[in-house]
Amino acid sequence: MRAVAAKLVVAGRDAILACPDAQGAMVVVFRAAGSTLDCGALYKQLAARLGGRGGGKPERAEGRLAAPIGDWAALVDAAS
Repeated sequence: MRAVAAKLVVAGRDAILACPDAQGAMVVVFRAAGSTLDCGALYKQLAARLGGRGGGKPERAEGRLAAPIGDWAALVDAAS
């Protein structure tokens, strides 16, 4: 996922990616140049909603969420 996120960032896009499984999801959040997205704050909000471990800085965050994800887009929208 980090490689895909890095390619999106090089293309000028923020990357907010999840790889779900039955127990939760691995998540990476990378910020593109010029973006105001605070990756660490967004991941903190996601982890507060679903539980989990991880964190990061404004430019990049990653971790594991402890609960399964239903609607990823709605979850990210609600957390941001």
